Amino acid sequence: MSSTSKGLRRLLRAIALLLLGCAVAAASAWWWLQRPLPLAAPAVELSIEPGATPRDVASGWVAAGVQTSPELLYQWFRWSGQAKRIRAGSYEIGPGTSPRRLLDKMVLGEETLEQLRFVEGWTLRQLRADMSELMTAALDAGNQAIADTSTQYVISGEKNLLGVEDLSSNMTRLRRLFDAVTRARALTLLRLDVLKELAPEPRTHLSVQERGRVILVPVPDIVYLRAELKYVSIRTAERELLLEESLTRLEQEFASRFVRIHRSCLVAKAHLAGFEKSAEDGENGWVALLKGLDEKLPVSRRQAHVVREFGKSLL
Repeated sequence: MSSTSKGLRRLLRAIALLLLGCAVAAASAWWWLQRPLPLAAPAVELSIEPGATPRDVASGWVAAGVQTSPELLYQWFRWSGQAKRIRAGSYEIGPGTSPRRLLDKMVLGEETLEQLRFVEGWTLRQLRADMSELMTAALDAGNQAIADTSTQYVISGEKNLLGVEDLSSNMTRLRRLFDAVTRARALTLLRLDVLKELAPEPRTHLSVQERGRVILVPVPDIVYLRAELKYVSIRTAERELLLEESLTRLEQEFASRFVRIHRSCLVAKAHLAGFEKSAEDGENGWVALLKGLDEKLPVSRRQAHVVREFGKSLL
């Protein structure tokens, strides 16, 4: 056998081994991309800051609890061709998340959303201050401080913020909410005239359910609205109906039609006949007179300015 033939056989054998090695590597990579990533906890969270590199993101996931090689993750991000499309934000993965799914989640921006609920009327400054106190208490006294602290907001999901066992998870969620509120303070506020243009038009009718029927009450027919426990009483010239809505919300929606004369009563400007002095319970005060009704409604001291501004309010 000539030396040329032997050399050719060695070359073909080397090529075959190379192809086999590439096939094995490709199969291993495909298997790894589909296989769920091992996690150190039931849920692993990571906040990706704007400007973070793919290597930073890979290292961040491993530091957060993804039990794999950061170099392996980084190479996957790099060779996928989508590394530059990873979006900043807060992400959470659970059992069953594969490397492919992890990358898709960050490219699509499928962030973990948190819901805040706080007392009506609070400002962002008050909310940030309260959250800051809660974070300080958690750092100083551990989980028990969180369980014992009365807070005005709730994190949505299966676990409530209060009583979560993992302190680091608590702090991650708190800081994420704190950062979101901080960013909200920096938003440019729209001018009042722009907000008015965006606001929907007030309703023309109020919908009331009564004995299996739905009754539409024309707003112009309403004489007054009065809060009674969890209901609002609607008074027209003909009858009285109960509505399950907030008196405050109705006042905001129909500010041009109604005027508040008492903490529990709004009167339609079009149905106001005037005011007169009253001496009920031995105290001098004002009562509102209504067109077409003999009923008189008391005006609270706090709303006495309505009497003075009555003329201007009806313009």
